[in-house]
Amino acid sequence: MAGGLNIPTIAETLRSVAFPDLPTGAAYLRYSEETKDGAFLRPARPLGVFVGARLSLRQSQAAGWQEGLAELHVWTVDEHEIVTKLSPPAAASLLRELFVATLRTKEISAPKITEALLLLETTGLPTLKRPSLIERTALFSFATVPLFAGVIAS
Repeated sequence: MAGGLNIPTIAETLRSVAFPDLPTGAAYLRYSEETKDGAFLRPARPLGVFVGARLSLRQSQAAGWQEGLAELHVWTVDEHEIVTKLSPPAAASLLRELFVATLRTKEISAPKITEALLLLETTGLPTLKRPSLIERTALFSFATVPLFAGVIAS
C-alpha cells in the first residue's frame, strides 16, 4: 500500500503540523559557530530576514493553468528599518547561514525590525504578484507565499 498526499488522512495530518492555525511570529536565531567568517556580513546588531516565494502560472487554452518557475526573494532589515533586497548570490550565502543557525530560547528585543518584517509580509511581498507588461501579454500570473521571518544576531 502506497501512502502520499492523495490520501486525505495523511494530507490533513501534514497540513496540521506544517501550517499552524495562528500566526507564529518571527523566529529568533543565533549565528552558528560553524559558519565560515565572511560568508555573509555578520552585523554586531540584530538583523531581520524575510524570505518569500514567487510562483508563476501561465494561462493556456489547451492546458488551463501551467505552473512555471518558482523564485525565492530574500530581504534584510536592520535596526534603522533599512530594507535591502538581496541579490541571488548574497541571498544564497545568508540562507546557508540560516540553515545552520541555532534557535534562541529568548526573544531578541528588536521591535522596529519585527514591525518592518510584518510590513514586508503584508505590503512588500504582494508587490511581486504584479506582472510586467510583457508578462501580462504572455498571460502570466503570480502567487506569493511567505516562507520565513526571523531575527538573527551573534
